[in-house]
Amino acid sequence: MSDKQIIIATFVEIDKLEWFYGFMEGRFDIKQKHIFKYLNVDNPEHYIMTFRYSVSNNEKLNLSKDFTNSLIVHKKGDCLYTINGLNRLIETLNSDITGNIDHSSFKIDWSEYQNKFITSFENELIINEIKRVF
Repeated sequence: MSDKQIIIATFVEIDKLEWFYGFMEGRFDIKQKHIFKYLNVDNPEHYIMTFRYSVSNNEKLNLSKDFTNSLIVHKKGDCLYTINGLNRLIETLNSDITGNIDHSSFKIDWSEYQNKFITSFENELIINEIKRVF
């Protein structure tokens, strides 16, 4: 079976950046050039680091064990989002609709969410401004 690629976002304190790069290369063979760094404008004490990770179809990823302080994210242009965050966004944008919502039937104007990180915490929508650091 073929592997699938997922994008993982992890939160790294600014003073732990070099340690993080060494850990990723030593433990997972992911080189620094394959890790993307974003500044969370709303919380500049941490970087949001993203990287692709291959998971075989029969493998279960233990995210909390292998990558602490991490989330599986998706990317649309320069927007990062979690599925729960996207669902909360759809519900917020369509608050006039009641009952079960078929989230897949709604269209998002992604141009409004470029350079944003959309997630949720305790079922609340969180949208942070992010800036890629080169």
